[in-house]
Amino acid sequence: VAEAHACVEGFFREQGWAEPRSEVYALKHAAKSSGRQSEERDMMPSNKRAAEIMQLSDDDSAFILGRGGKTKQKIAKVSGAQLELHEHNNTIEIIGSEIERRRARKYIELVRAQRVGPVNVEVTHDDGDLTMLVVPHNCVGFV
Repeated sequence: VAEAHACVEGFFREQGWAEPRSEVYALKHAAKSSGRQSEERDMMPSNKRAAEIMQLSDDDSAFILGRGGKTKQKIAKVSGAQLELHEHNNTIEIIGSEIERRRARKYIELVRAQRVGPVNVEVTHDDGDLTMLVVPHNCVGFV
């Protein structure tokens, strides 16, 4: 991964482009989803399984893993994506369909934001996976 990251940065420098600020560095493992689906459906990006790699800081890597790997497991479960955390180089590989990867990225970003302060979830975060409830201020600590 480090070699791929260096290669991408070198390519951007050669092109005279600003180095990528995005934490997503690679899409790989493109594979068709279930063989039972029609070829036409397999050609749709949302049905294709692929993987992408996000770069994390040391602190974020530990926070995403969580105690006993629980946070990583929860993110994988609710997003539907497979997550592989590589602590030796602080990257997380997200494997799944387009929607599964998008949801996993969103959940990872929300968990990372929790590490540094309060997080406000807005209606704009909705990918069809959001239910918002009004919680009275004096009950917030109990939810």
